[in-house]
Amino acid sequence: QDVAQAWSLVETVFRAAPSAELEASLDALAQRMGLPEKRIWLTRRLQRYHRGDTDADEPVDPQLAFVECDRDADQLRQLRRPAG
Repeated sequence: QDVAQAWSLVETVFRAAPSAELEASLDALAQRMGLPEKRIWLTRRLQRYHRGDTDADEPVDPQLAFVECDRDADQLRQLRRPAG
């Protein structure tokens, strides 16, 4: 878990100020990670991706749209139908 946390920190700094030294550090840390650390790393990376990679204190939830339609009919055609 420490290696995955170190990788996340180095990645954050690398994205703010890329350098060859940081890139080499990322590669070295990736080589040191075992399967459990890679699972932790992937989970954190997916969370950042789905949050929109914002630096806000509160994660921004994506906008949702709810549509009523008939399950037995062509759903795509119903979605494209003008509201009325």
